[in-house]
Amino acid sequence: MCKKLKLLVMFAILLFVVTSAYADEIRLTDGRYIEVERCWEKDGEVIFKLKDNGRLFSLKKELVKEIIGKKGDQPGKQADE
Repeated sequence: MCKKLKLLVMFAILLFVVTSAYADEIRLTDGRYIEVERCWEKDGEVIFKLKDNGRLFSLKKELVKEIIGKKGDQPGKQADE
């Protein structure tokens, strides 16, 4: 039983690490960052979906220094491009 529990915990940790590695990151002009499930630009704003609860939020582009995309996206794309 204990061996199965250890295996389950190791699998959960691995799953968390893998899913975190594929998150978008929004870097703000004040140095903070937000790790999100997905983000995109529209009408002068950066819209993003949170990983934890899937809710959508937006920020003015002026507050965003850069957007770093997940694998397959364009990493380091500037928010004002």
